[in-house]
Amino acid sequence: MLIYYILFLFVVVCMISGNEKTYPNKNLKVLFLFVYCITAFRSFSIGTDTKGYIEEYISGDYFLRSVDQGFSYLNLCLKELGLSPRLYLMLVSLIIILPVFTFISRYLKEGKSFAVLLYLTIGNFTFNLAGMRQSIAVAILLAGLVLYDKIERVLPKYIVIASSIYLAFSFHYTAGVCVLILPLLWFSRRTFPIDNKLAKIFLMVLPIVIMVSTKYVANVVNYFMITKYEHYETSFGDSNVVSYIIIPYCMYLYTLFLFYRSNSSDWKKNFCFYCSIVHMCVAACTLYIPMLARFEYYFSMPLMCLIANLTMELPLSKRKIFVFAISLVCMAFFLISTPGGTLKIDNYSFF
Repeated sequence: MLIYYILFLFVVVCMISGNEKTYPNKNLKVLFLFVYCITAFRSFSIGTDTKGYIEEYISGDYFLRSVDQGFSYLNLCLKELGLSPRLYLMLVSLIIILPVFTFISRYLKEGKSFAVLLYLTIGNFTFNLAGMRQSIAVAILLAGLVLYDKIERVLPKYIVIASSIYLAFSFHYTAGVCVLILPLLWFSRRTFPIDNKLAKIFLMVLPIVIMVSTKYVANVVNYFMITKYEHYETSFGDSNVVSYIIIPYCMYLYTLFLFYRSNSSDWKKNFCFYCSIVHMCVAACTLYIPMLARFEYYFSMPLMCLIANLTMELPLSKRKIFVFAISLVCMAFFLISTPGGTLKIDNYSFF
């Protein structure tokens, strides 16, 4: 766990340094290098599935996959290049980590180091060390969202994002839920009457309504589930109410409260806000179907960026208090929940 203490200390130093306001991208590049090294040069025993994926790459068992053919072809190409297992993990880690930091850089003007801290503690970082295929799928989606922002013409924008969703789906079956990204992007550029009192009440109680009715959602999930992923239901075990429900709902209420108090609004902020709604709705379903927690990963980074963005808009005195309190709680959650966790990243060691 020592490496994580050092990492958090490093992030906090970046957050309070003068460079965070004058040269935010400089700090972001340094943090990227630190996080990438931790991911790329970890022992093969770090992460629940890391060793299995390395063995699959060495043996060539990826040819046996009936789904997730994108991952099979990636392994085939890298195998043809003659990459060693270490170089393979280094390249895959780059594919996973680079889009995360590029997304933060593109979708945030301030609070980038703060967003990195959220990503490391309550975001996807722990899963990135364990679940290779789905982490690649999430990275492909984030890369598509970055390209969507860079392209000016409307039709190519949607072609790129639709292609990224399809490619992500070829790496992990759960990426099918990303089709929701298309209407969310469309809604984010339009004005809807969601700022009235009735809409606020509806959004506050929506997760509760979903939690009550999730047993009906189970039939839909079971219909689309393929045999290969049925073991996820048993491997996830009982629902962790704190991680799956309470923490996401607290984040949701925080963003909901600040979003309506925000002085500025653009399509990126709207998009991240809509992603936070989907994230919470999925989290609510995990009370009955814990396996659905996997779907949250696709909407996690927009939520982290939204929290950072809205927090940075607060007056300076309140901003410092909220950043300090949130950072402290998030780091405490990580350091308490990680030891002995199912993802097996606590006993970190380099290769």
